[in-house]
Amino acid sequence: MSSLSLDSVRAIAKKDFQDAARSKVLWLLTLLFVAFLGGMAFLFVWLDDLFARQPAAQQGAEIAAIDLIFFLQTPVALLIPLIGLLVGYKALAGEVDSGSAKILFSLPHSRLDAIVGKFIGRTLVLWTSFFAGLLVAVVVVVALYDEFNIGHILVFTLLSLLFGAVYVGLGVAISALTKSTTKAAAAVVGVFFFFSFVFDRFRDVVYYLLEGQVIPAFGTRPPNWYLFYPRLSPGGSYGAALAGLLPEVNPLQNLFPQGEIPFYFSKWVAVVILILWIVVPLGLSYLRFEQLDL
Repeated sequence: MSSLSLDSVRAIAKKDFQDAARSKVLWLLTLLFVAFLGGMAFLFVWLDDLFARQPAAQQGAEIAAIDLIFFLQTPVALLIPLIGLLVGYKALAGEVDSGSAKILFSLPHSRLDAIVGKFIGRTLVLWTSFFAGLLVAVVVVVALYDEFNIGHILVFTLLSLLFGAVYVGLGVAISALTKSTTKAAAAVVGVFFFFSFVFDRFRDVVYYLLEGQVIPAFGTRPPNWYLFYPRLSPGGSYGAALAGLLPEVNPLQNLFPQGEIPFYFSKWVAVVILILWIVVPLGLSYLRFEQLDL
């Protein structure tokens, strides 16, 4: 097992971030997030003015912030995974594929240093570009509303950054498992489609096997496992943590009107699941990467 050197991790992360800036990857991602989130903010304000009973400038601070967050949540939950996986998939496979891994490890860097450093450097690339885009979106909305609750946006920002780190980590983990960028690219596409379109279908299959129908009948409360299962995915835990950390936004209250909500539906459990989606894949990929013949 390799030991972790903070100096090596810092050097690798710094080089990865600087390489992204020099290759214009950082600037292209920043432009993408600015255009996307800024455009979504303009669309939010336009739709709010179009359908709201009051002009945007007269809406309450909390309502405006929470509405914007849930307006952004679904598109962000699709864009961040795609960008995070693309940012991470070449991290180590690219080094091995090009032969530069031998140079990397001729320096005083361990393989653990490489995985952690690449993860941090590429996460910072995603964070910087996403934060710039979200800042533009907030400026657009703040300029058009008399009041706006920045605290709610801060919660959304922190959880979105954590969510982005999950998918960069998955990309880096996949990158550590193969010597080929082509195979790594195919794998991250598979991961994206699995979590976007396949993961929740397993719940339907299990429910059908147990109950004889694909979804619960209208008006019946689903079993706890059925409600909890989506939270096991990165996107599901991200949405659950967001709903739990925002005030007066807890759909579970309607499902447990007369009883205490089980602890595993806690917002903090959802946050822990997100963190585990970073730690576990990176840890398992390190065990494989340590044995890989470069």
